[in-house]
Amino acid sequence: MVVRVKTTVELSDDLLKRAKRLAVERGTTLRELMEAGLRRELRERERPLAAFTIEPWGDPDEPIPADVLARELHGPRADREHGDLERRLGQ
Repeated sequence: MVVRVKTTVELSDDLLKRAKRLAVERGTTLRELMEAGLRRELRERERPLAAFTIEPWGDPDEPIPADVLARELHGPRADREHGDLERRLGQ
């Protein structure tokens, strides 16, 4: 058994007009369109994150070179500052 509850929702005029137009195009009601959108949004939030793997890199017994580490950790900014990092490290 489905229990329905009435509520008031404030929407911008433009959003309401677009939603009503879409409901007509789909041959449905505004209520059904809003329910479908809310269900989809809630379902997206409940979906678990996709699994990913981290690929191994290099020899686990060797340190990662400073330039590679800086680039991986800090992106393009690290490339610009790499020279300064080398000077500070005495390389």
